[in-house]
Amino acid sequence: MTTQNRPLLKTDANKNVLQHSYGDMALRGQSDGNGNIKLLGIARPGSSEDSPVWQIRELMWEDKNIKSQKWPKDQYGRVSTQYEFKWSEKDDLVFV
Repeated sequence: MTTQNRPLLKTDANKNVLQHSYGDMALRGQSDGNGNIKLLGIARPGSSEDSPVWQIRELMWEDKNIKSQKWPKDQYGRVSTQYEFKWSEKDDLVFV
């Protein structure tokens, strides 16, 4: 199951999501050579770059602003936003 790797959200006593709890993540980035982050990876803190627990996206830039993002295909060829990829294999992914 890939959903077990998602960063945990925290809630208050009324089950309202605490917005600051989204920050409980580790980030990795790869530059495009122009000072922009091309690939962005998110996982729980302490995650190994060789573990299939990363959500990875490709950022598309225009005039120093993020214009859009692309998601990788999973092992079945489906576009995925799940936390199921290895950061160490990011260069082998196909983004659409």
